This record gives sequence, structure tokens and C-alpha cells, in this order.
Amino acid sequence: MSIKFETKPLTSVEIQELYYDLAQTSQDLIWQCDVQGRYTYLNPSWETTFGYTIDEMIGRSFSDFQSLEIAKRDLAEFAQILLGGSVTEYESITLSKSGKKIHVVLNAKCARDAKGVIVGARGTAYNITQRKQAEENLKIVANRFQSMIDNAPLGAHLYELQPDNRLIFSGANQSADTILQVKNNQFIGKTIEEAFPNLAATDVPESYKKVAHTGEPFNSEQIIYADDKGIAGAFEIAAFQTAPHKMAVLFRDVTEKKKMEEALFASERRFKELVRNASDSVTVLNKDRIQIYVSDVVEKMVGFKPIELTNIPVIETMIHPEDKQRVEETFLKILHEGQGIVAYRHKHKNGSWVHLEAWGTNQLENPDIRGVVVNVRDITERKLAEEEREKLNQQINQMQKLESLGLLAGGIAHDFNN
Repeated sequence: MSIKFETKPLTSVEIQELYYDLAQTSQDLIWQCDVQGRYTYLNPSWETTFGYTIDEMIGRSFSDFQSLEIAKRDLAEFAQILLGGSVTEYESITLSKSGKKIHVVLNAKCARDAKGVIVGARGTAYNITQRKQAEENLKIVANRFQSMIDNAPLGAHLYELQPDNRLIFSGANQSADTILQVKNNQFIGKTIEEAFPNLAATDVPESYKKVAHTGEPFNSEQIIYADDKGIAGAFEIAAFQTAPHKMAVLFRDVTEKKKMEEALFASERRFKELVRNASDSVTVLNKDRIQIYVSDVVEKMVGFKPIELTNIPVIETMIHPEDKQRVEETFLKILHEGQGIVAYRHKHKNGSWVHLEAWGTNQLENPDIRGVVVNVRDITERKLAEEEREKLNQQINQMQKLESLGLLAGGIAHDFNN
């Protein structure tokens, strides 16, 4: 046995009541205005969105709540609607009662009376202010990242992975031209194999494609390359994803780095073994030594999350007391001379000290950065190797000073006892 439910069509009054209730409870903005653009109906969402009461807006033109520029543009669009047109997904800006810009997307069409005469316009709208703010924040972050790349002392290559799995060269910074001694813009639009043909026989192209596709970083302490374009040398690289299917490669000439370290530390010794899979951390400080940006790599180096190291006076709170003066002097050098390099000990979250080496450039006048950009590298293993080497040298010297086998045996016994 089945039960049948009979439904009756709504009367015109019931339909009007239904539409009215839907409009009154909708979170979207529902509106109607006359041919002068004056509001004749607004649902309650207008009050929560713009801060005005409905009575404060009814009878006033929509242009009264806009800047002159936006009002001029929207009045022209409104005139087209009054000719019988309509708009969909039209973006506009209305000022709230507090003066805040509220970004909205409107859908509108002309309104007609019972005789078909156009008497105004009506439609819906929704608030996209948060989306606009997010887009603006993304632009700021992208500009800051691009500016940091452009001004970094490291060379930078940018790539985009195409749907057909071709990795296309899309850009480079000025340091890349300086390091490679070629104009890298000649490679834009070419595949990585076309730009650097001698990489085709290596695993580098596939490793880069994996970075662009999965976001998993790729590091190599030494890639040896030479071609007929004049590029030759051994390069240390760090590749990472910048956006879906996009990536950047930061690189340095290992030989030039060795020469710089030898000159700065006045030493002929250089250890070839560096921290495996290490990559630079990027930090931005303001002129007051406050860290205003710290990249994610820092957690691998010192155990602290980036947010824990942001907005703090890093020299005062994180640098070893014996190294503070040297770091402060280097920071002043960067402020006055534009760049500098320093080695120091940084506090680890577990309470120990990590040996770091930092290269800094002054970007305080750059409007997109307004800070000192610092590339930081973990050199703890190198420092430990140096200390172990020095310890062995001291032991050898001590042994050479022993005058007899008896003294040597006594010295060895003494060492074992200790």
C-alpha cells in the first residue's frame, strides 16, 4: 500500500512571502534601486556587512557610498543596465560606515514594472573582501620573495614544469649572470636540456622536475658542469618549489666560496667535507636588529620554529656572549658598506650552541624588503672537524717532545688514566 501526498501550487501571495523570507534571511546582499540609483530595498545582510542601518541607506544612491573613481565607473555600468542590460560577476567597492573598503561581486539586471517599463535595477552581491586581502597578501609575499631572490648573493634560476613534463627556464637573477659570466635571459623559454645541454646526461633534470611536481627539495654539494657557452665550474645547489609546478634553484660557485673563506679567515686550510644536505636559511632583520622574517630551514639548523625567532632582537637573545661583539660589528659593516660575512655560535633549542656562517646584504632602501637580507649556513661539522684536527696536532706535538721511550710510555699511561 502506498501513500500519495498531494501538493498544491503556491498562491501568488504565498510566493511573494516566500521570496521575501528568502531575501530577508539570505547571507548574500540582495538589493533594488530606482532609475536614479537610489536604494529602494536592502536585505538585513547590508547592515552586518557595511555597518549602516537599512534606514541610513534607503533613498540614497549607491554612488554615495563609493569613492569618486569607483562611482564614475559603476554609474556608467548602471546606465547600460537601464538600457535593458545585465551584469554577472561584476566587481566593485563600497565604503563601510567606518570608511573601510568592502569588495563585492554583483549580479544585476534591469527591473521592470507591470507594463514592462524599466524602473531601476535589482540583483545580488556577496562580500569578497577577505579574498581580496588574501590575494594582496600573496602579492606582497611574492614580491618580497622575488626581491629577495633578485638581491641574494646566490645565483638563482627559475623553472616551470609544463603538462608535457618539459621543464622550462623562466628567469634568473643578476647574481646568476655574475657567477656564470653569461646573460641568463637567453635561456628563457628553453627546456633545461636546451639551456644546459650537458645536464641531459645527468639526473639533474629529473631531480628538478620532481621538485617542481612534488615539492620535495633537492640539494647537491657539487655539480660539475662545462659547455661551449663559457659556463664551467663546480656548483653547490639547493632546489625548492615556489608554487605548484614552479621551482627555483639557488647556486654558488664552490671555488669562489673557498677563495672568499680563505681571504676572510686568513687560512690556507679548507675542508672539503661540509654538512650533507645542508641549505641556506634566509633571514631579514630591520635596522634595530629585530628579525622580521625567518625561512623554514632555520628549524633544521637550530631547532626553533620560524615564528619563535620572528620579532626578537636576535643578537641580544640568541648569539653566544663571546660572539656578540663580532656579530654586532659585522652588522654595522653591512649597514655602512652594503655587505659582510661572519661566523658565530647560535643558541639551539636543546640548549647547545650551533656554529653558523652568515652572508648579509643591506636592502633597507628596497621598498619591497626594507631590511638586511642574511643567508645563513650551518658550519658546525666543519668547526668540530677543525677542533679535532687541532687536538690531534697538539697530541702529535706532545709526543714529539718526549725524550725517551720511558717518558713516552709514561705519557701514554697518563693519557689512559685520564
